[in-house]
Amino acid sequence: MNKSIKKYTTKSGKTCYKIKVYVSKDPKTGKSIWIRKQGFKSRKEAEKAFFEYKAKALNGECTPKTAEKRTFKELYKSWLKVYKHEVKESTFATTIRYFDDHILNVLGNKYVDKITPQDCQNAVETWYREAPRTFDRFKRYSSNVFQYGVDMELLSRNPMNKVHMPKKPASKLNPKYYTKDELNTFLECAKKENYKAFMYFRLLAFLGLRRGEGLALRWDDVNFEDNTIRVSRTLTTGLNKKTGKNNREYESDTPKTKGSIKTFKVDAETMNYLKDWRLKQQKEMLKLGFNFLDAHNLIFPNANNGLTAQSKPRQWKEKICKLCGLNPIRVHDFRHTYATLLVQSGVGTIKDVQQRLRHSDVKTTLNIYTHASRQSDDVEASKFAEWMKK
Repeated sequence: MNKSIKKYTTKSGKTCYKIKVYVSKDPKTGKSIWIRKQGFKSRKEAEKAFFEYKAKALNGECTPKTAEKRTFKELYKSWLKVYKHEVKESTFATTIRYFDDHILNVLGNKYVDKITPQDCQNAVETWYREAPRTFDRFKRYSSNVFQYGVDMELLSRNPMNKVHMPKKPASKLNPKYYTKDELNTFLECAKKENYKAFMYFRLLAFLGLRRGEGLALRWDDVNFEDNTIRVSRTLTTGLNKKTGKNNREYESDTPKTKGSIKTFKVDAETMNYLKDWRLKQQKEMLKLGFNFLDAHNLIFPNANNGLTAQSKPRQWKEKICKLCGLNPIRVHDFRHTYATLLVQSGVGTIKDVQQRLRHSDVKTTLNIYTHASRQSDDVEASKFAEWMKK
């Protein structure tokens, strides 16, 4: 039996085959040079590939390119050109931030052919000390760069594959959220202090919107006849082409997931508040020289009639909390508040909450909201609004 062809089982339980082909000795190091390939669905397919590579090796046609003198940072830049076309712009920007802030500081200047599993283990432990809840992301991304080097035959192996991962600290079982009384106190204070902020947080707390989804809403997303709001966009962050920094905010036609696109039924009181805000906004924007009769205008624009920065709601929140004496929660926690109060009100089951929050997996909902387990089959928006006023 050919020992250079081996069977293995993938994480999903599938049986595949991998091959290992000897090429030659490296004249500088004396080490053997191998070509390794995997993912073959059958032994026959693996044998065919093995003999093809073997023939090329004998003819001197497939000697791998050397990775000598190539730093991890240089390999990362090559990988990045390919990766850019595989993900959303916001994900691409976040990835660059991970590398700039964490990964390149540790591995960037090392030559990739000299990086050992022990070097990778040391890197992972450094990231664990820096960011114990997100260090696994840095390991995964750096491993992707090494694997790219293997796939391009620049490296013989991925040293990140042998790392032993530290155990992540236990996460908090429950996110922070406001009680019904606290939410009502916050909204009443916001209504008096800043009607725009009141309207924004009312939508987050009564519909469970994400921060960027609220800021991307336009008036033509609102149907006052049917009492509905259509969510199909979000405000996100990408790379600033002038500075290269991850600080360009833009409106995206694709929200977090396909399931995030949804038309929400809205209670009558919230719709009346929206009508009030539209009149107030038209007067304010007309004073600034903007025609706000066009339905395509943003519901929450900045003073220049552009997109409001994602940091602005946090500033609104901090000021309102000081005025009403509440401990501040994150802007995203208004979404948690919605889910928690929705279940506690008896208006929705966990399954209802999953659908309203647009979680693709019910486990996500259960992991966060197990503390709010009261159930009901009625999911009418008006009943939730009525409960909030009691």
